[in-house]
Amino acid sequence: MGTRDQRPRAMTPAGLLKAGLLLGLSALVLTTTLGCDDRRTIEQVTRDLRNLRPPSEEDAQAKLVFQTKQAELIRELYELSESKAGLGQLMSQRWLVLLENSDPRIVLNETANVLSEPTADAGFKSLATYFQARALVRQLREDPRRDPEPVRKAVADFAAANPNAPVIPELRVELAMAEPELPVRRAALTELISSLGSQLPKDLQTKVKEELDRIRGVGEPFPDFEFPDVLTGKTIRLSDLKGKVVVLDFWASWCVPCLVELPRMKQLYAKYKDQGVEFIGLSVDSLDEKGINDLKKCITDNEIPWPQFHSAPVNSLIIANQQGIDTIPRILLLDGDGVLVTREARGQLDRLIPEQLAKLRERPASASANQNESSPAVSASQNATSEATALEKTTPQSAPNSEQPPADGDSRNPSSKPNADPS
Repeated sequence: MGTRDQRPRAMTPAGLLKAGLLLGLSALVLTTTLGCDDRRTIEQVTRDLRNLRPPSEEDAQAKLVFQTKQAELIRELYELSESKAGLGQLMSQRWLVLLENSDPRIVLNETANVLSEPTADAGFKSLATYFQARALVRQLREDPRRDPEPVRKAVADFAAANPNAPVIPELRVELAMAEPELPVRRAALTELISSLGSQLPKDLQTKVKEELDRIRGVGEPFPDFEFPDVLTGKTIRLSDLKGKVVVLDFWASWCVPCLVELPRMKQLYAKYKDQGVEFIGLSVDSLDEKGINDLKKCITDNEIPWPQFHSAPVNSLIIANQQGIDTIPRILLLDGDGVLVTREARGQLDRLIPEQLAKLRERPASASANQNESSPAVSASQNATSEATALEKTTPQSAPNSEQPPADGDSRNPSSKPNADPS
């Protein structure tokens, strides 16, 4: 009576990520398939693999040590094996670790070797193709100067060969987020939402939407707006600030994290206001008399020196809604041409302001003299104020939420976003 072949079969990329890989068991059954000459050494390696005990999830350093040791043992087992058939599961586990913690070139070299290995089975080679594409995506993400075309081709080739693999949506999302050119990235992410929609897992939907929000308008002229300063009544127009780096601070008098960050904001303003930097506060305080009085009192009590945009003829909440800002504080940074540099300048102004000032100083004198005529922001946003006025009549206005104060006084964007209590 014949015995059942117990060799582990190579999993598809879908199976790899869908099923939990029991590494110790895989290593154990491998001993039935390997060459006799190296049996003792192979048994020793498989025993070491079985004896590895994963640490707790909380111990990041111990987890990294465990994963590194595991990956090295898998490599050793692969090199000792005369036949590479059935090793796909184990090598995939190694490649996952390498892509997270090491140089993607190692994965590219190893997957290329597998694809040229005559004893590797079709499932193993399919896995190698998948991880090769992932390694190329990571390289592109880390170095946007790379040519994206070979990366796109690798992802497309894998998808064409494995049309039903559930890992394809995630791979396409990772590629879209790695696209170096922002317009291409926006288009690719938007297309994914449009074409796949609810077919995307919830975590990928969230990832795509968060990235679209993060890069919304980045690299494009910021819409022009005009407002009277809350205290002085002086009219200020954004397009009149061409040639200056502009910090747009969305905040409110009732926002505790906003007030916590005020001292540092005032220090930065004092340091850079005479070097070509302007701050504008865009308050989302309520539009009633109490909201206006609270705002004026807060500005006065805290001696906030930069102009404040609140209401009339267009209230600042319209701008916040147009920009999709639903949490505060939110700080945007514009370059000397009025182009949006980032929507996430909070906690990074110490670095970003000097960078943008350096770029301004590198400009030829003639470019600075003619900036209002040459800047794309002027022509692109001539009608922004009138459009916003019309929008004000039709757009529901809801105040953004206030983010929790960052821990230890850090100004980094926190993950917790509770509802704010404006009372």
